[in-house]
Amino acid sequence: MATVEELPSDVEVLKRLILDERREREGAIEQVTRGYLNIDNNASERALKRVALGRKNSY
Repeated sequence: MATVEELPSDVEVLKRLILDERREREGAIEQVTRGYLNIDNNASERALKRVALGRKNSY
């Protein structure tokens, strides 16, 4: 178990959260601005649907 000295301070946690949010926002903006990037994953879900249904029907 970590001691109090080993735990990150509130400032470090907030800094990490802000940096993560900024990184995720940049990725979301890039996904919307580029027309060739799909927002959804319908093609992959349709491809896996056959596998899942086959597995379900085999029981």
